[in-house]
Amino acid sequence: MTCVVGVLSGGDVWLGADSLSANSTWAARLRKDPKLFQYGDFLLGFTTSYRMGQILQYEMAWPEYSGGDIFAWCVRDFVPAARKALKAGGFVETTNGKESGGCLLLGGHGRLFAIESDFQVNEAAQGYAAIGGGADIALGALHATRHDGPEFRVISALAVADEFNIGVRGPFLIKRAGA
Repeated sequence: MTCVVGVLSGGDVWLGADSLSANSTWAARLRKDPKLFQYGDFLLGFTTSYRMGQILQYEMAWPEYSGGDIFAWCVRDFVPAARKALKAGGFVETTNGKESGGCLLLGGHGRLFAIESDFQVNEAAQGYAAIGGGADIALGALHATRHDGPEFRVISALAVADEFNIGVRGPFLIKRAGA
């Protein structure tokens, strides 16, 4: 019940997120605390739970990225650090021995990764991604605006998701991180 989108453009990463918090009975609250933050050279946007985002922003010991294969860094360093922090924060669920968390977008150094609830790392070939309840709608808008500028694309994707998904609502926060 949210929407976070990311776009790569000219070595920059653009992320945008809505501001709605909704529960299973569709009680809706607009939040001042964002679903998107910057940590060093990286942007991170999250779905699933504000608690998950708070743990990642304020309690996680972020691993240093010092160059090299950023996909391998994401798999070997970032994901284990996130899992450790989420476990310590009581957020990770274990069912039949399998751990699950929430979904997030991580962008930096000209790359964009979706980390799925099973902690797999996904790098979309299209150069854009979306997560949350409004993701499919946002992906359609991102595809349709693929020849437009990155900020316009992010705003458009979130606006279309807001229009057609009850779990997405502005105001939107948009951030850019350079390569």
